Amino acid sequence: MKKLFYITALVLLALFCLGCAVSCATDTVNTDGSGGKEKPTEEQKAVYNVINGDFETGDLTGWSVISGKAFSPAGVTDDVYDTVFNGVVSYNKDGDYLYGRYKESAVGKMLSSSFTVGGSGFMTFKLGGGKNVGLTYISVVDAETEAELYRFGNTLF
Repeated sequence: MKKLFYITALVLLALFCLGCAVSCATDTVNTDGSGGKEKPTEEQKAVYNVINGDFETGDLTGWSVISGKAFSPAGVTDDVYDTVFNGVVSYNKDGDYLYGRYKESAVGKMLSSSFTVGGSGFMTFKLGGGKNVGLTYISVVDAETEAELYRFGNTLF
């Protein structure tokens, strides 16, 4: 039985840059029960991806702001450089958009769409600043039980 998951981004005190692009796609699927493998359709692959996980729609499509004031559609940006550092520090983003800076001292919680972990089970994402990893992090949560399975923070900021 496949389990559904979602990503929780929790922010307390500071959020500098959340660029989350989660991809858990699988290369082949068994569609007829025979044990044979074939390339999955786009519809089959969709369950393995967070809707708008990379914010490339330019808004919060696929994400739900659950609580607090830390997250807003205004936080999605196409900036290339972080202006707080005099425009000299690159976001190193993939694509045109990312979730950047919005009310740094605010507290909040935002959820991605649910997704299924498939393939190798590896997920990739980018997480910028937020120096205090006890207060600023991304969690992978079981969508059925709401149990936090993994927590990631940026210890290198």
